Amino acid sequence: MYRMHKYWARKPANVVNKYIDTYSKKNEVVLDPFNGSGVTVLEALKLDRKAIGVDADPTSIFITKATAIKIDLDELKETFENIKIKLVSKIDKYYYTICIDCKKKSRILQVHIKNNEPEKIQYECCNCKCNNIKIFDDIDKKNLKKIDKTRIPYWVPKTSLVWNSRVNVGQSGMKVTDLFSHRNLIVLSIIYHEIEKIKDEDMQLILKFAFTSALAQCSKLLGKTEGSGPSWKIRGFWIPATRFELNVWHYFENRFRKIVKGKEESNLKIGDRYKTNLTLHNLSSTDLSIIDTESVDYIFTDPPYGDSVPYFELNMIWSSWLKMEPDLNDEIIITDSPVRKDKNMENYSKLIRNVYKELFRVLKPGKYMTITFHNTDIALYNLMIRSAIITGFALEKSVYQPTSTVSVKAQLAPYGSAIGDYYIRFKKPKSTTNMINSGKLDKKIYENIIIRSVKEIIAERGEPTAYKYIINSYSLIYSELRKRGYLFTVDDGIDDILKKNVEIEFQLITKDGQRLWWFKDPKSINFLEQVPLSERVENVIINKLNQFDRVSYDDILQDVYLKFPNAMTPDTVIIKTVLEEYAEKTQDKKWKMKYVVKNRKLQHDILIDYICEIGKKCDYEVYGDTSKNRKELTFDVSSDVLTRLKNIDAIWYSNNKINTIFEVENSTGITEAIVRGSNINYKIQKIIVIPIEREKLLIRKLKEPMLSERLANDPWLFIRYDDLMEYYDKHKRKSKVDPKLLFKLHKLPHLSRQAK
Repeated sequence: MYRMHKYWARKPANVVNKYIDTYSKKNEVVLDPFNGSGVTVLEALKLDRKAIGVDADPTSIFITKATAIKIDLDELKETFENIKIKLVSKIDKYYYTICIDCKKKSRILQVHIKNNEPEKIQYECCNCKCNNIKIFDDIDKKNLKKIDKTRIPYWVPKTSLVWNSRVNVGQSGMKVTDLFSHRNLIVLSIIYHEIEKIKDEDMQLILKFAFTSALAQCSKLLGKTEGSGPSWKIRGFWIPATRFELNVWHYFENRFRKIVKGKEESNLKIGDRYKTNLTLHNLSSTDLSIIDTESVDYIFTDPPYGDSVPYFELNMIWSSWLKMEPDLNDEIIITDSPVRKDKNMENYSKLIRNVYKELFRVLKPGKYMTITFHNTDIALYNLMIRSAIITGFALEKSVYQPTSTVSVKAQLAPYGSAIGDYYIRFKKPKSTTNMINSGKLDKKIYENIIIRSVKEIIAERGEPTAYKYIINSYSLIYSELRKRGYLFTVDDGIDDILKKNVEIEFQLITKDGQRLWWFKDPKSINFLEQVPLSERVENVIINKLNQFDRVSYDDILQDVYLKFPNAMTPDTVIIKTVLEEYAEKTQDKKWKMKYVVKNRKLQHDILIDYICEIGKKCDYEVYGDTSKNRKELTFDVSSDVLTRLKNIDAIWYSNNKINTIFEVENSTGITEAIVRGSNINYKIQKIIVIPIEREKLLIRKLKEPMLSERLANDPWLFIRYDDLMEYYDKHKRKSKVDPKLLFKLHKLPHLSRQAK
């Protein structure tokens, strides 16, 4: 049902549905003050909530109503067929060419245009049943010339588009009609005139809905990329040099079929609930006096992100044909349009604050509001949060949902970029008595709160961190401010404070093409998580792959995101890298553990036993984390350290003092192994045994600042699986061996010259 009509920045319905289901109950009231295409109110109806949708743009209300209402589909199809019988013969005379095979009149489906000149025609011939392409010939030119001189028979909108280069509208007074060819304007006027004759309001509404949903396909805006058909590729009114003119009726009929499918779904999932449970208001949310104070149970909304999407301007392609005149003054936006100079940051801030005041008033105490945010300008994110806090809302949580791809520019931005979607949860406190200080917060206190909070985020992740994850520390900061009894009134944003503290508290490092935040002095952070987040993610994925023969990517994502929510959310790049390292794709597009990894896992315990046998030949007592060599350890250390030592794969010791420890890399992450080894406070030999095929992964890990620094101060030797096995086979029959011969097997991990 959401595919019936194009709309901008539409949020995924399943996500919205889950939020509504979590934060409200049946028959409670759900409000969306920036209704858009109506996803929030429509999902609320599905869940038996009462829904209120508010939007200053009448197009929004039209699309939502058309999606929601229950319609008799048989009657709708009959109404459409009656229009078709009346109009098709009239319309076909504007779209005919001569078939190159049978020389009979045929119907034009598409005209391919280059530099405003028609080049080719795609057509279908009813006579010889072919679908063909031909060169635009002299007869076609003559027909088109005649059509271009034909008067448009009925009303078409004369609305002027708003001058804004950002949406490709120049100063020249471009009109909506300039977006269509003369031929298509003639046919659109004929169809729209016929729709307006329909007396049944709901039938007329749905057919106008089909009409507006087809408008882009009937315009000059259609470009084409490889592997896709003609479509509106770029947000805005750019007319490509190479474009397509499509047969209006043909594509109107196509859209009508999609509308029927969508209405089948909405009839089933919403039914008659729209009559009793849905209220739509075409007005600005800066004044919600039509909604009673403390009458709303949950607010979910996707507010306008400053200058991201100029909705009113873009929607003119639809609102003009619907004879709607949205008041541009009501739009909450920052726009580049030279004729809308009042729509600046100051005006946007004022209007957003007014909206939050109204939302605070209508929401019941103790209830929740979720806003979503997607914008690369962190100043707008600051403003959005700050406005809600000043109004009285308590910020509780920010959930980051990564995008599937991130631009190079965004990756290299060290601050000021929020890439992906944020779902930000606020609560209206039951009591407002703790909001006692509306004055300025001491800037030094504020700065310290931010720095400490950001340090906690990076330390918890245990690795250099992208700015997009740091943003999730906002809830920590605001929580701390509220504890001190302050409203949020400091001018500087997090990004301002962080910029001032580069090379003081933090350093920026580049890794895999990204600019990441890390500590200037990691040793000063006593609460730093020892194992990097990427390695903890790796362990979750390995456990999942070990647990099941085959597993889907979605199942893996679910496990990872449940284990590491909010500011701990890992980048999908990490997940894909680990999967490619350990697993391979199956024919049904699932993942299974690679054979070589499985085989190494089987070798793991064998190698530990080999190490223990070699240790005995070197006159050491041995401990191994296998059934054969596991025993009680009695080293003179704390119980905490002793527990960690028991997790080391193999230990050689004498006189109750450790000489050498071994970690056979496969059962545990390298960082964890190195951390365990650091619990011994005297000098010993430390060895990691690693499969040769894992060296690429190891080198990547050795680039982590925390690990490289640790290894610089606490060196380990690296021995390959196959070298150790070969050494064991060579010496297994000897009663005594020299441990130095084993240590000589050490080889630094290396890549090929090209990979270096």
